[in-house]
Formats: sequence, structure tokens, C-alpha cells
Amino acid sequence: MNEPQLVFSDAEHKYTLGGRELPSVTQTMAKAGIVDTRWYNDEACKRGKYVHKAVHLHTQGILDYNTLDSTIEPYFAAYLKFERQMQVTVLASEQMVYSRNYGYAGAYDLILEIDAVRYMVDIKSGSIQRWTGIQLAAYQDAETEFRPGSRAGLCLKKDGSYSFVPYSDPNDIHVFRSALTINTFKHRSM
Repeated sequence: MNEPQLVFSDAEHKYTLGGRELPSVTQTMAKAGIVDTRWYNDEACKRGKYVHKAVHLHTQGILDYNTLDSTIEPYFAAYLKFERQMQVTVLASEQMVYSRNYGYAGAYDLILEIDAVRYMVDIKSGSIQRWTGIQLAAYQDAETEFRPGSRAGLCLKKDGSYSFVPYSDPNDIHVFRSALTINTFKHRSM
């Protein structure tokens, strides 16, 4: 029997699996009030999207560095600095995942190896928020074929610097599952 295919519609920011819509990790957290969206604006969202795309294309060996927009260059330079200083080995980039057990989907940014430790990493071109560990715990829980050793946020900064923030709180996944339960309840009771 064929496994249903996970599909993402960028225009609607919607995941479907075999035609059934699945809630996304970030939407689930936002609806539960975990994600503070006050700082989101079109410019920041566009910048984040392009920074992620540049890093992904770089990890695939197909980035045309001459096409980088000047507003993206310092963030990408921060990534290159991180990659060089931390002696990173990229194992996976921009992979969609879904939870068979809990019925949600998302996409993690990177799986890296640093000093023989595997990390699932979320890239931020703004500041790293408290909820990043929860977001990563949900992605990690949904990933069924590969269990990285740890989770971390990677903040790429406009000045070309970066910060790497590991997460290890085992309660992060319980916070996410609680948010998912609340959202499911709210959706069904309408």
C-alpha cells in the first residue's frame, strides 16, 4: 500500500496529506497563543523566506551567489561564518514532516552534525524566541526516519554575526501537544 504524499501549498501555507488538511506546527502554536506575532511584518517574512532559500540552495550546492539581494547578504554571511566556525556537516535541509500519531505537519530547516552531535536546527533572521524549542520539538517528534541528537535555534543577524541556541527541555513536546489538543477542541466545538 502506498504511503499518502505530504503536499505544501505556499500560497495558502497549508499542508495536506492524501487530500486531508493537517494543521501546521507554527499555526498550531500561534492559535494557542504561544507564538507572539506582533513582530511579524511583510518585510521580515520576506527576508526570512529568502534567507532560508539561500541557505537551502547553498546546502544543495546550487546557490548562485551573484543573485543574492544586498539585504540578504549579511544574514547569509552569518550562516557561512557559523558553518565555518562550528565545522558543520549538513545532513538535511528544508524537509517536510508529519506526525502519523498526532496529525500535524511542518518543515524543519536543517539537520546538522557538529562535533559528532546531530542537531535539528531552525533558522531565524530575527530574534530567537522562547517558543523555538517547542517548534523544534514538534518537528523532531514528527520526524520518523531520523532522530537527531539535539535541537537548536540559529539566529542569523544583520551585522553578519550569529547565535546558536541549543534546546533540551523534555517538556517542550508536551507544550506543543497541549496546544494541538486545545486547537482540536476549539475547531470541533465551533
